[in-house]
Amino acid sequence: MGKSIFDQIKDMGYQAIEGQTILVKKFSENLSQQVIDFVLSDYYVLQVCEGEILLFEMSKWGTGVKAEVYRSLKFEDVLNVSVENYLMNYKITIENKEDTLVLSTQQKELSGFRFSGLISIGTEPGSKNWHADNLDRTLEALKAIV
Repeated sequence: MGKSIFDQIKDMGYQAIEGQTILVKKFSENLSQQVIDFVLSDYYVLQVCEGEILLFEMSKWGTGVKAEVYRSLKFEDVLNVSVENYLMNYKITIENKEDTLVLSTQQKELSGFRFSGLISIGTEPGSKNWHADNLDRTLEALKAIV
């Protein structure tokens, strides 16, 4: 098996913080859209780094991240971060100077039975569920930005 997601991001030259990497999707409030997104929506890796939050698209087969950053948010541009329970997920809202980014992430208790667990176990040497292991630390780090 290849390198972990964290190591892939570090190897790209980013100052990624270990234990602050989770899988997210774009959030939808509409239940019909959530059903469609469950099957068709892409996963992203949210990585907290020194001074910034990075979003990477997962590779086509979910075995790693694409080399280019999908979205970068500098800490100084973040105005507010909120995390709230939403059904079997967490809703993460990041307000910044340009817009508001709303994401969804699967709760760790069920992630082993859901796509986030399958993806994270499948991309980690030793078959470890890094999404579940990192979730609490990452959410706390996001809330601590502002």
